[in-house]
Amino acid sequence: MSLIIAHRTGPKIYLIGDTKLTDSPILPDPSRLDRAQMVSDPRDGVIKITILGEQLAIAFAGESDTANEAIKACRNLRIDQILALLKEKNIATNGGVEFIVAIGDPIFKLIEIKNGQVSVDQEQCWIGNKDGFGLFQETMFTLRENDKEKKRDYPSHAHDALNIVMESSKVPEVNGFIITVTNDTNSFRYKESVSMSIPPMTISGTGPVGVVISHGSAEAGGYSINIQPYAGRPDILPIHILQGDIGIIYQSKEGSLLYPEILVHTDATEFAEILRERYSIPIRYAISSPIKSYFARGQKAANSKDLPKAIELYKKALAEPETDLKPSINLNLALALFHSNKFEEALNYACAALNLNPKLWPDVNALLGGIQHAMRKK
Repeated sequence: MSLIIAHRTGPKIYLIGDTKLTDSPILPDPSRLDRAQMVSDPRDGVIKITILGEQLAIAFAGESDTANEAIKACRNLRIDQILALLKEKNIATNGGVEFIVAIGDPIFKLIEIKNGQVSVDQEQCWIGNKDGFGLFQETMFTLRENDKEKKRDYPSHAHDALNIVMESSKVPEVNGFIITVTNDTNSFRYKESVSMSIPPMTISGTGPVGVVISHGSAEAGGYSINIQPYAGRPDILPIHILQGDIGIIYQSKEGSLLYPEILVHTDATEFAEILRERYSIPIRYAISSPIKSYFARGQKAANSKDLPKAIELYKKALAEPETDLKPSINLNLALALFHSNKFEEALNYACAALNLNPKLWPDVNALLGGIQHAMRKK
């Protein structure tokens, strides 16, 4: 089992949990117990908190197939029928699957279903791994004790506490991504977040000079996770991992749980384009450079002889405000246009590359010779 915690303060409801599937067909690898490695293989995960409507969310811990069957059925039931069905599933599996039902306006209730019982109107409840919850509670107590001035609210402490549980690797069943659901905008929604773990490093320097701090590589133990839900599509939850360029689209199909589609070799900019084109989901920000994305993908397209795509991507890169790569981008674009027999346009971009960086003269000169020769033959 994994771990789901829910908390209610008046009308405000907050749920938080992990995505690890302990009944996954993927066999656990003892060498993959640290978090940075676990998040790099999201195949053995699923979103445990499902939003069924603006005022209804259901979380589960335990047997995912049973939970999936139950939650699909719940979409067409009244609240009393939902509670009866989930209790039935809990009893039938001998506690193998547990549930929390969160109801928003106008009832504002948390209902816990485990041990064959339906516990109504809870202010706080949990389901899943007992050891994980024990460590979570200990960590929460420490965090709140240290917050003497009460500068942080319950959701902030809960997120940090669950993250500490995961980072500790003391409870390997609790792992994956941290997913939160809240009704703080008067309807249930997934909460966006950016989580980064930067490996230890030494930074030295003097004077008012900015220092760029790397996100860190996966090999060094770094990870950067960008969770960007869209309120208009609660059936889809996009997550991107910077290290390794992995995009994950958790999606509910025909009322199911949100299962992952994994897009490898997909940087943050390309991932945002896929979400926009395929699902009309806007991504407000990315944690990587668009110009580097367009340039790298343009080079890949050029190497694959897809010159129209390469030209399109190079031009997108030139439209970005960053300037460091623009000499090389202009030169690569000129080459792609030359091989597409667009000689006058190639000439313009070759000259632009040279103007931006005179050190490119040997490459530009060779290209200009080719352009002039080709134009004479025309």
